[in-house]
Amino acid sequence: MNRPALGLVWAVALLAGCHRLSVSGRAPLWTLEDPAGDDHGDGDLLYPASGELARGELDLLALRAFPDAGGTTFEAEFARPIRPPDGRTISSTGATLSEVARLGFWTFNLDVYVDVDRVPGAGMLEALPGRVLQLAPESAWDRAVILTPRPAEARDMLATLWAREEKARVITAGAALSGREEAELERASAERVRERVFFPTRVRVLGSRVRFFVPDAFLPGGAAPGHAYAAAVTGADLDLKVDLRALFGGDLAARGLFVLPLAPGVQRERFGGGRINDPGQPRIVDLLSAGAQEPGLLARPTAVIGLVPAPAAP
Repeated sequence: MNRPALGLVWAVALLAGCHRLSVSGRAPLWTLEDPAGDDHGDGDLLYPASGELARGELDLLALRAFPDAGGTTFEAEFARPIRPPDGRTISSTGATLSEVARLGFWTFNLDVYVDVDRVPGAGMLEALPGRVLQLAPESAWDRAVILTPRPAEARDMLATLWAREEKARVITAGAALSGREEAELERASAERVRERVFFPTRVRVLGSRVRFFVPDAFLPGGAAPGHAYAAAVTGADLDLKVDLRALFGGDLAARGLFVLPLAPGVQRERFGGGRINDPGQPRIVDLLSAGAQEPGLLARPTAVIGLVPAPAAP
């Protein structure tokens, strides 16, 4: 699926027509491209049989970064137009899809993991819950930008999960936790989320592209071309009842942050093609990273390496 000739044509088109892709008249800081037709996970992923998602809708073609006032506007381009939320009822409370997914999209999550300091091992290696993805030590991430249809709920769920993980470590070590200590762990986890993970709310959908703003306060210096970037697309699961149950003691870790599950065979409401009894199978639909053009990258136990738009000169 590596198509160098097409990539060259695309790069020339970018240089010739930057004005069409600009934000507020600005050319992109950088553009990272991904081959078309590789939205199949680790090789056998099948889109849900319900027809609410079609092949290509979660196929990431490019990620761009534009300088903007006070921060960076990222733009992700997919192979097909992004489906807007409609008025269907999706919960027992009568909430509609358009009321829940207020940012103009509902079918996907897009994670962008950023290695800012480029120091091997100085950062996190595991992607966020539900992705089942590891980054290589040389791309350990310092910041993550998570574009999801329900950003506030995802932020709260992540803080809850990280606090639960810390409590489990303490208990496994044989220590007891007082109520005050539990509250402190919860506070520390919420602060960790605030420092490490950003959930954009300034979002604009334009056909097959989606733009989202990230302030410099979160990503100091903006999306510098010397950082390393890895992007992962997952299907979005907006099941309100299940997610709320997870918050109050359910298996939040296994469910992840609004990630559509993967199961063996053909599935109607989730992705199919999963392997039987393999909890380590990634739920990633498409991946933009170094080596992502290689067939079967996700099928191997290989940690993901980020892409550097403009590496420093030797």
